[in-house]
Amino acid sequence: MYRDVDTIAEINDLLEKLPSEDLTKCLMVGSILKAELGDGGYQLFYNFCEKASNFDRHWVKSTWKGCRPDKGLGYLYWLVKNL
Repeated sequence: MYRDVDTIAEINDLLEKLPSEDLTKCLMVGSILKAELGDGGYQLFYNFCEKASNFDRHWVKSTWKGCRPDKGLGYLYWLVKNL
C-alpha cells in the first residue's frame, strides 16, 4: 500500500500526541496503521508502542499480526481529539 510522505508525517505527528501505555489504544492504533499503510505501518506501530513504560516487543509483534485493518485515519484524529 502506498501513502505519500505528507500523510506519513501527518500520522507521525498525531502519534506523538497519543500516550501509548493503554494497550487497547495501541491495538486501535495498530488497526489504523494497518488499514492506512498495510504492513509498511509496522515500524510506526513499533515506534509508537516503544515509547510506553510498559513496552514489550513480543506483544507488539504478536499484536501487529492480529490487528484487523478496520479503522481509518479519521479514527486516529478522533483518538487525539478525545484524549
